[in-house]
Amino acid sequence: MLVLIETTAASKKDATELSHSLINANLAACCQVSSPITSIYKWEGKIKENTEYKITVKTTQNRSEAAITHIRDNHPYSCPEIIQIDVDYVDPVYLNWATFSLTD
Repeated sequence: MLVLIETTAASKKDATELSHSLINANLAACCQVSSPITSIYKWEGKIKENTEYKITVKTTQNRSEAAITHIRDNHPYSCPEIIQIDVDYVDPVYLNWATFSLTD
């Protein structure tokens, strides 16, 4: 089963480095770094607004826990967004590629 893990980073450099580290650790078949987004949130009692980069990590269910641990251990934020989404459908050809790429 394929899962998506979403997180964000403060800079494109941080997002790219985290993505590369997940791929190099064989914990993700693919990471996509999206264009800048604006995040509005409450932190320590104050409303904040910052530019961030969204990272979508594509991995398998059996590697998701290790990928989440890797994100926690390597993320510059003290409280990073880490959201796992179970995917109901994946094209079989894409799923085969993702699964195979994680067995190398």
